[in-house]
Amino acid sequence: MSYPFSLKPIPLAQKSNNLGKPKRIPQSLQSVLANLNSDDDNADNPYDGDKIKPGKNKIYLGQAASYPETTTRYPFWLPVDLLSTHLFIGGAIGSGKTTVLLRLISGALKWYGTVIVCEAKGGINGGKEGAAFTDLADYLQQKFPDIICYRWPRGNCCFNPLRYLNNPQDRREFFAMIAQVIVEHYQLDGETVAVVYNAATIAEYLLIYLQNFESEKIPTLRKLVHLLYFPDKVKEKLKKVKENAARQETSLKSKDLQLLEDIEQQLNMANFFYLNQPQLTLTRRGVQLFKDMLNHEDLLEYTEPHPDLKMLDLDDILYHRALVILSQPLSKSSSNIVGPLFLDNLLTRILELGPNPQPKDDKPREKILAILDETHRLPVGTLGLAGDYLREFNVGLVEVAPTIPDNQKRWEQNKHVYQTLLSLSPGIPTLTNLMRDRLPNLPISPTIQRYSPNASGITKVRLEKREDYELSLGEDNPGVANRSLQMSGRFTGLLQSPQLQEERKLFWIDFEDELLANIKTLLKDALAPDATSQTRNLVDYVLGLDEYKP
Repeated sequence: MSYPFSLKPIPLAQKSNNLGKPKRIPQSLQSVLANLNSDDDNADNPYDGDKIKPGKNKIYLGQAASYPETTTRYPFWLPVDLLSTHLFIGGAIGSGKTTVLLRLISGALKWYGTVIVCEAKGGINGGKEGAAFTDLADYLQQKFPDIICYRWPRGNCCFNPLRYLNNPQDRREFFAMIAQVIVEHYQLDGETVAVVYNAATIAEYLLIYLQNFESEKIPTLRKLVHLLYFPDKVKEKLKKVKENAARQETSLKSKDLQLLEDIEQQLNMANFFYLNQPQLTLTRRGVQLFKDMLNHEDLLEYTEPHPDLKMLDLDDILYHRALVILSQPLSKSSSNIVGPLFLDNLLTRILELGPNPQPKDDKPREKILAILDETHRLPVGTLGLAGDYLREFNVGLVEVAPTIPDNQKRWEQNKHVYQTLLSLSPGIPTLTNLMRDRLPNLPISPTIQRYSPNASGITKVRLEKREDYELSLGEDNPGVANRSLQMSGRFTGLLQSPQLQEERKLFWIDFEDELLANIKTLLKDALAPDATSQTRNLVDYVLGLDEYKP
């Protein structure tokens, strides 16, 4: 058997981790890890020893094992349609979640559709330099020249989230989303929650004013934030516009005046013009929180047109396959709102097009895969909470987290959405408990076979009652301890999905390989000006994009 790298892999039984200790392979896993049968005489057989043979509509994840103690490995390909059933990837810090995503993003971009990555491991000041997926994005754009790559904010494009809010329901839901992000971020309760939603109402009517009575037909986020800071100027603007509208001799005069009256009335009711009064401290606090959530220069800069930035229209990524990276470095407070601002607008547009959208310029609407990283710390927006109905609109979700979000209510409401689960070792107890609960109930046998020679030396088989039968009842389902699921070994994963074949509902994947461990170096080498075709071919191989060609 040949291998596409200099050192022949060590058989599993001899493998060791960096501490020099052999992998822990709990015995209780053996009763559930499925047997991956392969027929060498079958022309469609996807396995050829350890060699990767890319197949259409399949994403390479890693080397699968029938049982954890065996040395045989088979490349495992995740059927691309499983992404539409939604995937949850959980594992402790350092378990390899980001590394696994390199393969998932690459395969999804090739076979699934447009991929949107919420990148929590941002680069310097939130830019692309040093960010988690920068080199991968640059390489994939070289590999697939027709695919467009966007990074927002602090990237190569600008995106105006106010551009798509053209009807009352969309406006109301958009500003309510921002209010909800503020409430969850600051863990507010009581009257403070009410004044934050009051601020959302103020922002909604300020946007209506901008859309109808300012010269700019598409208002910017900067303009909206500016109005939130100056209630007196808004009052003066409304007065001047009303005077001008009253002097106009057009059929629109009456309609314009009525709309201005409605705006002024709503802002009055929300106490916007009286924020400086001492008794309105809480109301003022709500507006301040709302302004603070939006008033980040990076965010404002990349939501308005600039000559050196390309404008990102949502149809650009819905009707043309693209890789979109939402830069959400955990060190920047603006990251709390970046994801919802983009994802909620995207969901609005997807729903507007409907589950069976018409082609545009003879191009069908692309499927969308949204990869939501660090969801225990960053808001995921309405799209991330949308649930099962997203499947009707060809939208898949991948949620990635080292722990279950503090908001246990959100987890309980949405855990059923994720039909495919990948638990990296060491796993998250809540996730491995869910995997165990979803396994088919295969009760243990009350008897056990024992072999012993008789007086003539002939071996006989006899059945005996299991001594620990009563103690074992109800502990394992089906014979898998929770600890076994959580500690399946270094650089390993357990994948479970009811969409897979019956005998493979749960099985073991080995991510410990030389190429994957050095993928960051390989990507940099492949992006170098003097990179050879052999170097690029090696990257294609490890990402599952191509066969290895010696």
